[in-house]
Amino acid sequence: QEALLGYIRKFPNGCRMRQLSVVFNDFSERTVRADIQRLIDRELIEKIGSKTGPFSYFRALDSTNSPQVIGKKDVLIASLVGFLVAVLFLSVAANLGIDVWFLSVTLLAFPMLSALGIIIAAAIGRTIPALLQAAKFLLIGALNTFIDIAVLNLLIAFTGAVSGLPYSVFKGLSFLTAVANSYIWNKYWTFSAKNISKNAWKEFVQFFVVSALGFG
Repeated sequence: QEALLGYIRKFPNGCRMRQLSVVFNDFSERTVRADIQRLIDRELIEKIGSKTGPFSYFRALDSTNSPQVIGKKDVLIASLVGFLVAVLFLSVAANLGIDVWFLSVTLLAFPMLSALGIIIAAAIGRTIPALLQAAKFLLIGALNTFIDIAVLNLLIAFTGAVSGLPYSVFKGLSFLTAVANSYIWNKYWTFSAKNISKNAWKEFVQFFVVSALGFG
């Protein structure tokens, strides 16, 4: 959707549907139309005139007058991510022997705070368009951190190895697990990729290899 919106913005007087189908030929016309409708629903573009089909025209709305709209799906996903963070947080605390009664409250508090944060970011995003995307990115970043810590703690708990080569291997595995999680969530939620492209696996492998080299 973001690529589609960016292209439409290049034509202040409107862009024809037929032209969009040619430019975005990696996707079916049905998919392009569905994404266009979503952009209309988000008040980011508008249809011009009464022509239909390949002859219909669309124009981008002024970003200062088009609020970032989030749906129930975004709120639910934010709540799910918050819940996963809470579960991982509690598992790490239990493994470290931390037994504080109020920790269980996080199972309710984290999802609520995550959903509230996304709603607030979308509201403020009316004047700062990139804020909603940044909020999603930060939320996924928190999940990645706890996945890294939780996987490492789990491997240590099973083996008892806390140093040497085994620990280095465990740290590498936990880091790469977090990297894989980051790629999937950020690609398909933070940056709103709606379809799995032909080069999805190639992109993932490249991202994975670069991250692994960075870790090394």
